[in-house]
Amino acid sequence: MGYRAFAVRGATLVFLSTCVSIRATASDLIPFGANWRYLNPITAAQDPTTLDATFDANWHKANYNANSWSGPSPEPFARADVGSTTNNIEAFTATDSDFIRPPATLIELPASGSRLTSYFRTSFTTTSPTNYLALEYLFDDGAHFYLDGNELLTVNCCNAADDGKSSYLSRASSIGNERTYTTTPLMIGQTLPAGTHTVAVSIHQNVGSSNDMAFSMKLMSDYLYDPFIQPSDTFKYYEGFDEPSTNALEWATASFADNAWSSGPGGLGYDTTDTAPNTALPLLGTIIDTMQDGFSSLYVRKAFSITDSSKYGKLQLNMDWDDGFVAYINGTEVVRSNVNGNVGEAVPFDSLATDHESTNNSGAPGTLFEIDLSQFPNLLKSGNNNVLAIHGLNTTLDSSDFVLAQISLAGLAADPAGTLGDFDGNGVLDAADIDALTRESAAGTNRGQYDVTSDGLVDASDVAEWARNLRKTWIGDANVDGEFGSSDLVVLFVAGTYENGAAAAWTTGDFNGDGLFTTSDLVSALTDGGYERGPRAAISAVPEPAAVTLLGIGLLGLLARRQS
Repeated sequence: MGYRAFAVRGATLVFLSTCVSIRATASDLIPFGANWRYLNPITAAQDPTTLDATFDANWHKANYNANSWSGPSPEPFARADVGSTTNNIEAFTATDSDFIRPPATLIELPASGSRLTSYFRTSFTTTSPTNYLALEYLFDDGAHFYLDGNELLTVNCCNAADDGKSSYLSRASSIGNERTYTTTPLMIGQTLPAGTHTVAVSIHQNVGSSNDMAFSMKLMSDYLYDPFIQPSDTFKYYEGFDEPSTNALEWATASFADNAWSSGPGGLGYDTTDTAPNTALPLLGTIIDTMQDGFSSLYVRKAFSITDSSKYGKLQLNMDWDDGFVAYINGTEVVRSNVNGNVGEAVPFDSLATDHESTNNSGAPGTLFEIDLSQFPNLLKSGNNNVLAIHGLNTTLDSSDFVLAQISLAGLAADPAGTLGDFDGNGVLDAADIDALTRESAAGTNRGQYDVTSDGLVDASDVAEWARNLRKTWIGDANVDGEFGSSDLVVLFVAGTYENGAAAAWTTGDFNGDGLFTTSDLVSALTDGGYERGPRAAISAVPEPAAVTLLGIGLLGLLARRQS
């Protein structure tokens, strides 16, 4: 069967017109950490389309034989120099403020000039028909996603280099987002049949000298996605010869009476250029022919209804614009682009935009903005009393064009909470998680996802909570096997970080989250009372003080000998 595709430019998305209400509980078809086969050409001579004339036609199909590829290996993937353990992706670097999870597989960084496309494949099996797929992904720079040989999603891709005949030579449209994951719904209104399915992904760099590459994703089913506004809907609009309301932002609220405003189909603006490929006219359902040399602002409103506002954790707003805009939901500013001023303050009707932005009917969609509703409490209202309001601005009164088009708004579920303390999302509380937590504690940045005690801080109390009550192990369990014993002493002995100022994490002796392995960490381990007493859940008493003292003397002697 064929699947309808989404196309994305940068972080952009084309929404289908099918209106559906999607179930709220998502389940993983391909989880984070899944194994993939991969092909990573190191030189231009290894261009797979040169070696196999049928490669581009077949590599993404289910029956393609990829046994000669590397792997299977777990994601996330990143490129690195041979022998190196570091990468240049912010989200995959533990010391970066945007760190999310470490790379599971480092693949060779080709020579500068040949850092182009890499290819990935994996399969999954469903025992029953599956609906409402969604991808959660992070990659650098651009990507094509395929399911059973059919393209599902294109993101920030692609500008073909040279003759454009080779997928290997195709370049990403721009630098990618390597800091955050994005979730995109797929196959709206369609069903994936039961059986074994193949996902194939090509990751493209924007230049051949790129010093990084990233790929990480999971595929979910039963994902909540409710479209509220579609690009072809009818919108209310007001020509900005003056302010649209007496009170500054009254026009952007749901209670504002817009009966006197004009109405027209989605895609509002004008373009004095009427020849392809540089005209926006095909995007426009309503021509505003009074705007050039008349006014710089156009005000647009679209009311929408919500049955239950508590279902949603995020909104996705899609926009194609030229030149600037400020978007409001129920009178609250949620997004702006190319407009000066302070967030939340009304922009005067005679203001000008600061830059240009539009697809000009290039075939690309607009830009996708993800709005985290946790940052906007009570933004949405259950019922028919919601409104999206947009103030569009031109850069000059005599500008040759103006565009507010491809406007859509949808509600998404909040990110699944997952397992508390499972920071890399692999479904297991393991050494990578507690190492990430101790590093975060030492960094002092207090990022919310690491605050397992919900006290607003990430510190020693979070480390202790993770060990004792989430992982249910002992302080001192350096290898995170659920017990504190002699094998942990071996780990600490080999680490060689005791009292020498070297940076440490849990697995190298930092049990209190200060970034070092010192006597205070030994005190934490000793007073927790778990040495050689088996799993924590099986123990109800702490050892006698004499036993603690003897253990402490032994540990200090062992580590002192290691230092010398």
